[in-house]
Amino acid sequence: MVHVTAQPGLVFDRVPTPVLRVRAGRPVRLVLENRDNVQHDLWVVRPDDRAPYLEPAFPNAKTRLVEPGGREEVRFTPTRPGRYRYVCTVPGHETAMRGEFIVE
Repeated sequence: MVHVTAQPGLVFDRVPTPVLRVRAGRPVRLVLENRDNVQHDLWVVRPDDRAPYLEPAFPNAKTRLVEPGGREEVRFTPTRPGRYRYVCTVPGHETAMRGEFIVE
């Protein structure tokens, strides 16, 4: 399981640009917990994609908007090794709420 927490101050896990590592071809269970007082989501996207033109890098590699105090779990299988990004797609959040998603 991969667990990411949206923290107050528009950050994931209180770490600048956190890194998540998974294996290609293996199912991923991704949990987003929202401890902030505004909505957040989390999408795994290609490294060069920028808002507002984001698409998930893999089918189902995105959560819905998670309300404050809520959590959401998604399952997907990353099929291509490489370096990807994960971001919050709420307008204005992407520049601060991002991390690296490495598929080995």
